[in-house]
This record gives sequence, C-alpha cells and structure tokens, in this order.
Amino acid sequence: GKIFDPETLTCLKTFRQDFPMNTAATSPLYLSKKPRFHAIMAGGVSAREAALVKQGGFEIHLCHIIYEEELGSITGHFGPVNTMVFHTDGRGFVSGGEEGIIIIWRFDQSYFCLLYT
Repeated sequence: GKIFDPETLTCLKTFRQDFPMNTAATSPLYLSKKPRFHAIMAGGVSAREAALVKQGGFEIHLCHIIYEEELGSITGHFGPVNTMVFHTDGRGFVSGGEEGIIIIWRFDQSYFCLLYT
C-alpha cells in the first residue's frame, strides 16, 4: 500500500505487503489529544487464485503511518477485503469483503494504552 500527497500525487509512504491491497483508511485519531498515526489496509487475491495457492492474504493490517511499520493484523474475512472505513470516534472500523460479509470491529481498550502511537 502507498500513501500519496493529494495535491502533488507524490508518494509519501510505502507499506510492503505480500498480497495486493484493495482498500485503506487512516485513523481519525491523528487529530486527537493522544494521536494515533495509524492506517488500516486490506485486500487479497481472487477466490480462484487463493484456491490455487492455498493463501489469500485476506488479513487486515494495522500500520503506523510515520514509522511505516505493521503493528498487527486481524483475520475474519474469507475473501478479498474491498472496503473499510474507521468509525468517526476512532474506536473501531467496518470492513466489507468480496464474500458478502460486513464486519464491525471495535478496538480493545489495550489499543488505546499503547505507548507506540
């Protein structure tokens, strides 16, 4: 996944993943008193390709925008993840997969206690 400057279209950050990324979202908490400079990104290969290689890359990746590091990954979809959006309060997000499943995710309280923001 990549983050681009919206005015100049210059690539600002690059996140290396093993599978194609279809969607990404940035946390609204970057403007909060205790900012979280985080992004989520997800994707995966088509169901046909996944059946051939026995892996699909359907995980959702939580990444630190400034340090360009993955903080963790979340599994739950059985097909490529095609859309995601953070809740406006930054306490979770919603994801939608090609398999027709929509998942509402809430971060555990420990997420907000992380020193690595």
